[in-house]
Amino acid sequence: MAVIAAYWWRGFFASRRPEENPRSLFLNHCAWALVAAGAAGNLTDRLAFGYVVDFLDFRIWPVFNIADAGICAGVLLVILNFSRHRGPGRVR
Repeated sequence: MAVIAAYWWRGFFASRRPEENPRSLFLNHCAWALVAAGAAGNLTDRLAFGYVVDFLDFRIWPVFNIADAGICAGVLLVILNFSRHRGPGRVR
């Protein structure tokens, strides 16, 4: 489900940004790679164990894993990259 949602969002953002500079495009690809890798990691855990293994516990934050961190970092990069874009061909 997360993979389907990620590709839907990727298509949404790609359709909103018809012209990108190479740096912005590279950042966008890296961001979506993080999201896809995180989703694949969680899916692998779910298929292998029947649940997602959470192993990072900082006692002041919910327990999570590297895959969750990758998904969050990727989404944050997509949002930051998208927010820099003002219109066709114009990047701040």
